[in-house]
Amino acid sequence: MTCDQIIKVSFQPCPVAIDNEQNRYPSVRLGRGCKCWTTEDLKSTLYSDGRPIDNVMSYYSREYPNVQENVSIFGHLYDWYAAADTARYGSVDSVARAYDMGHRIQGICPEGWYLPSDEEYEELNMYPTTDLRSTNYWITPTNNGQVSINTNATGFNSVPGGKYNCSTGRYEEMMGNAYYWSCHPVYDAATGAMIDYICEKITILKHTNCDGHSVRCIWDEH
Repeated sequence: MTCDQIIKVSFQPCPVAIDNEQNRYPSVRLGRGCKCWTTEDLKSTLYSDGRPIDNVMSYYSREYPNVQENVSIFGHLYDWYAAADTARYGSVDSVARAYDMGHRIQGICPEGWYLPSDEEYEELNMYPTTDLRSTNYWITPTNNGQVSINTNATGFNSVPGGKYNCSTGRYEEMMGNAYYWSCHPVYDAATGAMIDYICEKITILKHTNCDGHSVRCIWDEH
């Protein structure tokens, strides 16, 4: 004799992340692990223990000169050293060892939150990027005359904050691409996730540590 059983798993509501300047970041459960991801790019200029964050960048270009508005929409950009808070660990190698030992890398995230890994960003590829992008600010792509509509169906609300290219000293790609640091150092570079305006999947790329990218955080439920 056999019988079927239906098991329903209920998760607690996701918390709101609050940084040391009282900026509030809602979160939503996403991916196979149903982890809570913040739905806005980080704006903080202070670590959770009150230390000032070095190399906080506010997007500026001739095309987008309103820095205050840029930060209010897209948050700040940070180099990887700031994002991973290498000052707390002592070195890039120490961050790598902590991660390899299974530790969460809080980095720049508020208390109780941590910097995502490449694998956690790749988990989001269970959704098309149209379901991850915000419904506004993005360049509108066309494919064979068909407009690609961003739905933000997941609530992740990715916005195209662009990046700072430290090799050229220029801010680039606002309204076109979103770049997010992960906690993985790779020698003189680090990896992170890119959501661009047309591709259907998140791409994991290697960038110079001094480039400026956005930051999202995950709730540490353990």
